[in-house]
Amino acid sequence: MFLCPIARVVWRTVGSMMGTECVPNSMWQYYAWVNAFLPTCSDIHTIGLAAICWAMWLARNRATFEKKWINSPFEIVFTACAFILYWTGLQKP
Repeated sequence: MFLCPIARVVWRTVGSMMGTECVPNSMWQYYAWVNAFLPTCSDIHTIGLAAICWAMWLARNRATFEKKWINSPFEIVFTACAFILYWTGLQKP
């Protein structure tokens, strides 16, 4: 989820949206990374990680089992954003 070339582009895109060029290489680096760049949003760190990893997992499964190749890593970023928006609506007010 962190080291394949497509995952690297996804994490670099997320980092660039946060204003950094740093890219995490593991889950632990992700938490250190996100705490450094979004220190006041600790409630959403795990949700963001889950959305990005779930979007990557689904894209890899589609490529592996359905032969629907990933046209662009940005598809994964957009899917993760859609998950975050959807999951936000499911949270208690």
